Amino acid sequence: MILNELAADLAAASLGTVGTNIFVSHFPLDPSNILSLHDQIPVKPIRTMAKRRDHEVHMVQLIGRDTGHDACEAKVRAVYTRWDMFSGTLSSVRYVIILAAGSPVYLGVDENKRFRWSCMFEVRRAES
Repeated sequence: MILNELAADLAAASLGTVGTNIFVSHFPLDPSNILSLHDQIPVKPIRTMAKRRDHEVHMVQLIGRDTGHDACEAKVRAVYTRWDMFSGTLSSVRYVIILAAGSPVYLGVDENKRFRWSCMFEVRRAES
């Protein structure tokens, strides 16, 4: 669910089309130029003093792949700039804050000589 909301935001930012070059929990061999979102390490939800869950916490990895090094880096950095310190509503759900866990990193090339970049985000999302 959270990954679908984030993918829809990438599409709204004109960074691609979900299912065509933006993928959720899937890293297909084709096409060459993609953004892929993956839910990583589970994190305990944040609870209030009243022992109620206030919001959930996810670690989300974004992986970009492109035939051009600079194009791949630019697309991942565009997402980094868009999401780091974001607080607001996506798909009618309140996002407490999205924080980059670090700067985008170069992952090297794949077996087809396509460039890969990645960035991790801590996503704090209101209970839905």
